[in-house]
Amino acid sequence: MRQIFIIICLVLCTALVACDKNDDLNAPEELPGWMKAKVDEVITNKDLCPITQVTIIQYNNELYYHLYCAIWSCSHCYLYNSKGENVFGQSFDFETFMKEKKEIKTISACQ
Repeated sequence: MRQIFIIICLVLCTALVACDKNDDLNAPEELPGWMKAKVDEVITNKDLCPITQVTIIQYNNELYYHLYCAIWSCSHCYLYNSKGENVFGQSFDFETFMKEKKEIKTISACQ
């Protein structure tokens, strides 16, 4: 019995040490005011609320906000930096962004 306890403790300790400890940015508890306003514009037709979401993304130590409604044909047309500027179509390295981004949190528009 004692050997089983020791093995379990070793496995748990190894799991704790092996956890990914990086410098991720924390997702905000609430969306910024400018993003709430953009979401409100989209969901004025209440039927769109259940199919609209905002994904908070970390890329190059910055937060980005991806507003998406399931009926849109353009998947990343509404991608904003933390200042509220739409980065789609700018001189933004979209290919690298897609490879290196880390999705932190997805929030439903129906909050």
